Amino acid sequence: MSVASELEKLAGLLREGLVTREEFDEQKRVLMSNATNASNPSLGADSSPSIGKSLGAYNILGMVGRGGMGVVYRARHRSSQIASRQGGDVALKVLHAQYSQDPTFQERFEREATLGLKLDHAGIVKVHDLIVDGDSLALAMDLVKGQELSDLIGKVRGPLPWREALAMFDGLLDAVSHAHSEGVIHRDLKPENIMVCEGGGLKVLDFGIARDESSGKTKTGTGMGTVDYMAPEQYTDASKVDARADIYALGMTLYEMVAGRLPWAANATEFEVLNTKAAGNIPSPTRFYPDIPPELVSVIEQAMDVDLGRRCQSADAFRRALQAVAEGGDAPVTIAIPEPTQEVAQ
Repeated sequence: MSVASELEKLAGLLREGLVTREEFDEQKRVLMSNATNASNPSLGADSSPSIGKSLGAYNILGMVGRGGMGVVYRARHRSSQIASRQGGDVALKVLHAQYSQDPTFQERFEREATLGLKLDHAGIVKVHDLIVDGDSLALAMDLVKGQELSDLIGKVRGPLPWREALAMFDGLLDAVSHAHSEGVIHRDLKPENIMVCEGGGLKVLDFGIARDESSGKTKTGTGMGTVDYMAPEQYTDASKVDARADIYALGMTLYEMVAGRLPWAANATEFEVLNTKAAGNIPSPTRFYPDIPPELVSVIEQAMDVDLGRRCQSADAFRRALQAVAEGGDAPVTIAIPEPTQEVAQ
């Protein structure tokens, strides 16, 4: 992940109140320092935190990547039988020390672990274990080869041909439907939290602010999510947030996939974005990429309707509507994913 992407993600955490301004400034300094050291090896060794050769029951095999919140390592369980059940090597996401001792981040990490262990779907990155070892807090997760959907759209491909986009999106909707059937609302679905895997399949990441309605713990809190993708009710009345908030975020994600961009300028303020959404003034994706059939535009607009009663009511209904659009023609679908991909985890 690029430094710019990490800084954008860190800024989102600052807006959500999950990091303080001091923590933001410190992690920004670390990111910039790491980037400088990477491009100029003579300036010093890697400044990422070292956890030695093992953590909990896992042997550390090497670093996959690092970011403002922590470091991801390739690792393997010391038990060959458990390692086999986990599919071999895993990604070990280790929080930086200042976050592993913070109750807010502990709760978020534990929630992500609990929900990851609960959900079992090919379209959701599997969490295998929560590791607490001394002052270290980590998640053992599937080690996924691919790239973020945001990178595929923004840096590699631009607008995706709508048939290709729908072929990719079908499995994503099935994964979200599975989560909803288990009472889990993600609340932060966006291209940065969706992995494009080898072969074109999509996987959902990061259930750190998800809500588990089946547990009876329905702590809500306003402003949860990422402004560009979050449903209007997430910042106006958190008590109304249900599975349809995820539908809105998915509608905006599909909009970006077929239009190649979001509806507003890249430098739009949060106030401008929220006002545009509340007023229902989102322009058609055909304004930015004309080769999108009106039937698909209609489905996307229904998924992002401000009125909860008129919005598409479920991931299954959204999926059926898109399947009907896809069946309107006979052109073959080829999902073209750029190579090489890299191992990533969040």
